[in-house]
Amino acid sequence: MNKQTPRKRAAISILNRLNQGHDLAIVLGMDIELALYQIDATLKVNSLIQPLREEFKFKSSGQNILNGKALLNHLSESRITEYPFGMNELPPANQKQKQAISIQISEIIARMDTAREILLSESLEYKKDLANFVGFVDEIQFIKNTEPADPLQ
Repeated sequence: MNKQTPRKRAAISILNRLNQGHDLAIVLGMDIELALYQIDATLKVNSLIQPLREEFKFKSSGQNILNGKALLNHLSESRITEYPFGMNELPPANQKQKQAISIQISEIIARMDTAREILLSESLEYKKDLANFVGFVDEIQFIKNTEPADPLQ
């Protein structure tokens, strides 16, 4: 029986993708977008994903995905973790949408922190040095200490 939590499995998935040479910004962007797509459809959060992609885009790339690293850097620097993250350019959202987005972003941060702990525990060996990932997670520590309220309560 596999006793790994969903968060730990997701953290290992992040590490495996990075180890295979995938870019951190793309890995995080894919995970953030997937998390937002998984929010209850009645909250209609999907329409906010494209504006996030446009605001946090890759500079010189044709990537049509959210630059997850840029978004998390913005959250860390601005210290604003509730949608629209202090950005007037993003479409408005109601309170339940904002809370649902915040919960998903917090979960991504928790996965990254778990991945960091796995790397530092030396319980798994990775071919590639992922010290840059550990440094990035350390830089955004402020975000993981923000606990949003559950919008479904």
